[in-house]
Amino acid sequence: MPPAPTLRRPSEEAALAEKERTLVQPALQACDTAFLDAIRNDPYRYSLSQVPEQRPFSGPTLIVTGRQDTVTGYRDSWTLLDHYPRASFAVLDQAGHEWPLPEARQQHLFAALVSDWLDRVEQELIPVS
Repeated sequence: MPPAPTLRRPSEEAALAEKERTLVQPALQACDTAFLDAIRNDPYRYSLSQVPEQRPFSGPTLIVTGRQDTVTGYRDSWTLLDHYPRASFAVLDQAGHEWPLPEARQQHLFAALVSDWLDRVEQELIPVS
């Protein structure tokens, strides 16, 4: 059977192959397989459908997902917004589950989102008089 077609550009494929070689494979070799097996045996315990805190979190929050994330998807994250009333939520097109983002424009957008979030965190910690 031939490999499934990809929607990625050659530069994206090369970046992902490099990430696989330098980050993923060494991590797989060093990981705690017993711990990972416990997660695999009870995947719903670690799903996003569970609210992480007992009550809504009122601090600045940033939720970034990839529209083409075939590992966890992006829709489930949307349900978290009620629990994080000060959250910014972004779904990046042409972004999957992998990091770093392969496209420079996505990297700039992600950096802008994180910068905005850090500004909001700083305002929370150091109120403007």
